Amino acid sequence: MKTKILLSFLSLGLFIACSDSDDSTKSKIAHMDIGDASTLFIAPNDISATRGSDYMPGQKVLFKITTDGVIKQVTYRDDNGKEVTEEYEPGNIIFVDDSPYFFVKFDGYYIVNKQTGAVYPSLNIEQDEEYLPQIGQTVQNGPIKFANEKRIKSDNRGNIYYSDHHSSGLNTIHKIDVSDINQLTDETLTPENDKVSMYVVSGNGELLYRYYRDGEWYQRLRTKSGRLIPFQIMGEYSGNDFLAWRGLDDNIHVFDRRAVSIIKFKGNDDYEVEDIIVDTCTIHGKTPNCIHNTVYALRPYPYLIKLSDRYIAFGAEGGALIIDSKDRSLITGEIHHVTDMKINDVQYNGSYIYCSGQLNGNYAMLRIDPYTFESETVIRDNDYEIYSFVVSNDNSIIFNGLRLSDAHNIIASIDPSGKVSLLQEVSSSTKITLNRLQ
Repeated sequence: MKTKILLSFLSLGLFIACSDSDDSTKSKIAHMDIGDASTLFIAPNDISATRGSDYMPGQKVLFKITTDGVIKQVTYRDDNGKEVTEEYEPGNIIFVDDSPYFFVKFDGYYIVNKQTGAVYPSLNIEQDEEYLPQIGQTVQNGPIKFANEKRIKSDNRGNIYYSDHHSSGLNTIHKIDVSDINQLTDETLTPENDKVSMYVVSGNGELLYRYYRDGEWYQRLRTKSGRLIPFQIMGEYSGNDFLAWRGLDDNIHVFDRRAVSIIKFKGNDDYEVEDIIVDTCTIHGKTPNCIHNTVYALRPYPYLIKLSDRYIAFGAEGGALIIDSKDRSLITGEIHHVTDMKINDVQYNGSYIYCSGQLNGNYAMLRIDPYTFESETVIRDNDYEIYSFVVSNDNSIIFNGLRLSDAHNIIASIDPSGKVSLLQEVSSSTKITLNRLQ
């Protein structure tokens, strides 16, 4: 069912409603000043050198780090171009894969254009923060999720997909059509009785989703026209451990116990499956009995790294598995041992994989060539405990972390030569999540 979204989305879990704001006197945000921003983050306003007349200690605000490394508070303007001075305290930021938009939560979630900073007050989404639908929950009762899986997705046309959450515990998948950004429509894609635990969206907008009913797990495909088709994972134990993602060819790919399966949808509402059988798989030079062991070796949750010609599942224990490649011969099931680092975060900037964590008991950051898996140290000698970081295309890094020499919480940059420069000391102990904008 499609619903036109005229004024707002209000609910406990991305549930769509049509109602106006409760505060009719509050200025509406129509634009964010982010044109010069490389990075966005939310933090208490104590770290800001500039404090407005409505300053309240500890109040959270939205900050930007400009392309020249300056931290500023993001300002907002209304439809008339006038600066909005009323309090808008942000809750969090959600970026959508392969979409020109991102979300910022104020009294609800608002869509923002990454390039122009335009804010669309017609969309106001509120989500239950305790429920973050991702790829699976545990390897015992569902597929293995990716650690960097986005809970809101998109297709090749920029349409947005999300999972709501009702108090009944029944979760459904929705699609927001953005073909007319000023008159959005919302469509419910899955039956209310299907308790959805994971889903993948193809480039054309078809779905693979996993749901729970009457004590059993099932999978379904959904075609563009809305046809629902039961789908059996190839694995011998009903697919209890598998990875699923949108492949380089924009089809849905599944890596289970014995093969990579490519689900190819046809124009006549049907589909076909191409299986790439993995005959031999090795983990650190040893040959296990089946892909089952290979997938489990990526526990707890691997990071999904998309290159121009391949996908890599990068495990938190330092192993790398090629799960998708234009050169099919590279899909062997072999886990490459890259590092002994206990990984906390992974980022890819188009050239290198960057990992932060602990190496031999010391905090460090590594830069890894995704083709040779050779690594070099970016931060060493236990200088900083990295909380979060972003990497630009030129290999410049911005991070938030603890400077161990004096236990100060800082935001700093690292240039491509490895020089660390302080951008801001953070007065609170809050760990800041940095979000790369460009």
